Amino acid sequence: MLGVQASFIGDAAASSGYFEESLKLLRKGADPWRLASLLNNLGYLAHQRADASVPARELVGEAVGLARETGDPWMICIVLESLATIEFDANDHRQAREHWTECLTIARELGDMWQTSYLVEGMARLLIAEHDVETAVELLGAAGSMREATGARREPPVDTVVAKSLADTRQVLGDDKAEQAMRRGSQMSADDAIARALEASAALTLSVR
Repeated sequence: MLGVQASFIGDAAASSGYFEESLKLLRKGADPWRLASLLNNLGYLAHQRADASVPARELVGEAVGLARETGDPWMICIVLESLATIEFDANDHRQAREHWTECLTIARELGDMWQTSYLVEGMARLLIAEHDVETAVELLGAAGSMREATGARREPPVDTVVAKSLADTRQVLGDDKAEQAMRRGSQMSADDAIARALEASAALTLSVR
């Protein structure tokens, strides 16, 4: 818990220390759920810090396997979202799309608006990179509304990324069109936003083929 708190206030060094100490203990205890959570947190934090000495993708990949072993859909969704983000930042858009799509399907089944807000933002970043900018802005608007409803917070580095994404979309669409797309998105329900994101994901799949 201390590691998560330190991460959210931007104290990456302290957070990493807490996670690493816990990891030493949990590797001895054979609790796959807690180990999945910790590996996910440690790997994602290393990714945020751009710490090349820590194999972030491998750690989170291990967490995915452990999460699937537990059968807990909430944990599977959490760690897959981290992996998708790492993959996207490595320009592996195909894998990121597949994992965000799986996450969105799980979140819809769970009715988890908190988790959905993060996933919709992730898919929006992918759509910007793949030039479906208007849909991306709608999804960012939907994510913003969900955050207001749930109190979901972004880590400081993610705030910076999302702000840049919004600035990029305004350059492409223009302020008026971007505002209209944001407004449409903000009026979507969580289920509508998931459906819109999955539809866009399927279109990306077709365009790759």
